[in-house]
Amino acid sequence: MQKTHVVIVGAGLAGLACATRLAQQGVEYQLLEATDRVGGRLQTDSLDGFLLDHGFQYLRTDAPIAQRLLDDDALRLRPFAPADERLGTQAAAVPASGIEQIPQQLARALPADSLRLQATVEAVAEGHVQLTDGSALGFNRLVLATEASAADRLASGFDGANVFHATRPVAAASTVCYFAADELSVANPLLFSSLVPAQNTSAQNTSAQNTSAQDTSAQASPVDVPGIERVLVISQLAAEYAPPEKSLISVQLAGTIDRPWQQEAAVRRQLRSGCGLQVDAWRLLRTYALPEGVGGMVEGALETGWQAAGDVLGSLDLH
Repeated sequence: MQKTHVVIVGAGLAGLACATRLAQQGVEYQLLEATDRVGGRLQTDSLDGFLLDHGFQYLRTDAPIAQRLLDDDALRLRPFAPADERLGTQAAAVPASGIEQIPQQLARALPADSLRLQATVEAVAEGHVQLTDGSALGFNRLVLATEASAADRLASGFDGANVFHATRPVAAASTVCYFAADELSVANPLLFSSLVPAQNTSAQNTSAQNTSAQDTSAQASPVDVPGIERVLVISQLAAEYAPPEKSLISVQLAGTIDRPWQQEAAVRRQLRSGCGLQVDAWRLLRTYALPEGVGGMVEGALETGWQAAGDVLGSLDLH
């Protein structure tokens, strides 16, 4: 049976941050990821020339852990401008090529052969993990950097002193709908947040300026659409998110939608009546249901993984 000093299960942000710190200290490890790409909940899909992040996600560039681990210039960060206090920070940005560039940057910096994709851990036993392909990998220390439910399952019945957790609390469930539209021009790309409309929602393209009297009066009643949390013209932050002369709009809803193809009309009604937006010409690209949410996860996940590595190093007396 092959053996390594530390096994890290899960190559999301926490697992990658943990691996980064261990690598900096020269500790041998294997990072195991069940899927075919790193990043966990930080993923970006490409569709018809649009970049679709899995959820409303951004980087707080003023976070110390982000400054420690990430190369902002290489990420080609596109800041929210003007800075918007509704995001809880004055230093929010997205990578030009999608949020998944953050985990990919961390993965590229890891030592060769330290990361294994499509390596699913089936069970944890004394001193080793069992993979679904029938192989086993021994360890001196184990870090569980998976979703909390998976970590609990793997750790159940195994009370090992050499097992460390790098899991984050589950965030509120949400759904993100992506719409394509002809190019919009707005002063503040965050059109709507936390049920409070931005000041410039009338600055739409020509068709959007023809808001009906009913829609205009509804702008004063954002409580009519409690499901909508944010509406963002993300392509105005990062033009790379959309093809030329097109806009990409991200609509975040509270909770998950079971049958989005049946509820698209309801979402459009909420956008019209509660946000005062003309959306008839918008084309729905894709919907992502996120039962475990993504709120505040970038910096929090990095910090969790970094701290787990510190705990491992402390157990080895290698601070």
